[in-house]
Amino acid sequence: SFDDTSEVTKPPPHSPGLRAEQSTRSSDKVGIGATFKKDADGYFVIKKLAEHGAARACNKIAVGDRVLEIDGHSMYRATALDLSRAILGQEGTWLTIILRSTDGSSKSVALRRSTGEEEQDTDPRPTLTTMSPTA
Repeated sequence: SFDDTSEVTKPPPHSPGLRAEQSTRSSDKVGIGATFKKDADGYFVIKKLAEHGAARACNKIAVGDRVLEIDGHSMYRATALDLSRAILGQEGTWLTIILRSTDGSSKSVALRRSTGEEEQDTDPRPTLTTMSPTA
């Protein structure tokens, strides 16, 4: 009947899962606080570390490190989109990145995705404050 056809031709309701997958708004997904460039061999290399990003805060990642894998997926000859999909995610989620340092050694680093803001305030470790006596 005509009514059945009109139901079929209605635009489908927006799917939250689809919207999140296709969204490119920076507020939806966060990274690890690193900028990358592609080298002549087809690998992404750490170009810059954000001051308050997880990559710098872990003290295990350096500018010049080559990205081999992210969460078990090879980044050799990957596209910028592949890298972006592997790095960006919901704030607070974790990723594991395998890097090759400039000295040739490899390392695996677990990082928590974050906005990089106020990292010191959210650090669960206790802090030691030294105060000078004032008389």
